[in-house]
Amino acid sequence: MMKENEEQLILCMASGFYPTNITVTWKKWTQKDPQYVEFSEGVFTNCTTKNEDGMFNVTSFLMLKPSLEDNMTIYQCVVWHKSLPTSQRLNFTLTMIGSQKSAYTLKYYIKQIPYSPS
Repeated sequence: MMKENEEQLILCMASGFYPTNITVTWKKWTQKDPQYVEFSEGVFTNCTTKNEDGMFNVTSFLMLKPSLEDNMTIYQCVVWHKSLPTSQRLNFTLTMIGSQKSAYTLKYYIKQIPYSPS
């Protein structure tokens, strides 16, 4: 739930993956355009960082400042890594409220998969 015109930060985190190459993108679905469309406005993705165990992490941030017409918009974080059989998707449905302020942190973890060079 979010309040109109108040900025909120949404996070999508992938951790425990190897090798380092990973793709994190954001999509949204609206009632006006009922299909998922990739976008980059308000998105910032950190550089990949290495853990002590040799695995990697990355966090992507989405800054939202919604209006009432954004109510029920679905935001989707899409993570692709070569260790995954398909891209993984995490949805967040925006619900507008009148008086409360809530911040959300969405985390997506890629299961740690041992790397074996081909």
